[in-house]
Amino acid sequence: GEFPAIWGQGQHGGFSSIEGRQKLHQAIHQAKTDGIEAMRTMALFADLRSAIRQDSNGQFILDGQGRFQWDTKVMSDLVAYFEEHKEAGVKALPVLFDFRLADGISIESVPGNSYKVGEHPELFTDITMQNKLLDLYAGLFEKFYDPNDPQFGQLNLREVVTLWQVMNEPESATGVEFQLV
Repeated sequence: GEFPAIWGQGQHGGFSSIEGRQKLHQAIHQAKTDGIEAMRTMALFADLRSAIRQDSNGQFILDGQGRFQWDTKVMSDLVAYFEEHKEAGVKALPVLFDFRLADGISIESVPGNSYKVGEHPELFTDITMQNKLLDLYAGLFEKFYDPNDPQFGQLNLREVVTLWQVMNEPESATGVEFQLV
């Protein structure tokens, strides 16, 4: 996706960027060389600091019908991710989110810079926000497994993806009560 903050406003740092694709290719092909048959990819959408369009305050930007919107690079990043796995013959085990989505930390710092991170506990506590997120992902998964989809149909993800993990270490999402995660 597009990564504001530390990488620079609106700069693309995803799998479909030149550098991102090279790193992804190297990692997957090294795994294949090492005899690894399936590869778990940490948090494709991480803490949502990118992927779903947000304003400069980290609030989700809704379309005219009140729905979440993907940022401009998500689909090309996902295509690149699945193409590399398919080409190498290494099964994908994608993780959608990281516990940092609701870990209570909203500002991170590196030398000389502080920036807002994903922190969206409302996705666990607000049923309207949950439904918006579920609708967005339902549409994405429909695209993934539609053989006629122009972006994903030819990838045959049933043969590429071994399983989907919804969240990495949900017990560490300490910004909300555990039963909500």
